[in-house]
Amino acid sequence: MYIIDSSVNLYIKKIDIMDEKDIQFIKELDQVKKYLYSIESNLYNGNYLDRKYLYTGNIYGAPYSIYLGQTPIGYVHVSKIFGEIKTVVIELALLKSARGYGYASLVLSEVTKIVFSDVVYDVEKVVLAIDLNNQKSQFVAEMAGFISDELSHLQHEENGFIQYTKMKKCYDR
Repeated sequence: MYIIDSSVNLYIKKIDIMDEKDIQFIKELDQVKKYLYSIESNLYNGNYLDRKYLYTGNIYGAPYSIYLGQTPIGYVHVSKIFGEIKTVVIELALLKSARGYGYASLVLSEVTKIVFSDVVYDVEKVVLAIDLNNQKSQFVAEMAGFISDELSHLQHEENGFIQYTKMKKCYDR
């Protein structure tokens, strides 16, 4: 578990794919809006079936529920590290009822801070892939200090998403 903001009791906790409460929440979240990828499908794609991710001491390669008090309000996932420039992708989703309070940008900022503060794995780059038509999520990314790629609008339409990036060297500690 990682505390995001103790003043409002906002935290993230690893999702256990064998816990019915966690799975029901993910199904509910998938029904609210269709994200770039189905969260539930990602959980059952093979990477999580052995449940080893539950016992790692780092944030990478594990799905998390976002909690406000005892209530799950969203989902965040930090990918495994990849690339020559050590990179992770963060996925984030909130229930409609939790939007508009700043929780998304707060979680995104704090999770990025956790990743960049990890001296063991020394990740250099965090990436977001945001639906081309999701202007609110694009705004959240920008509020958290991410910068959109320099592709043309036509290239974004071909991809179906805009890539936002934050580099460690640009990160203020």
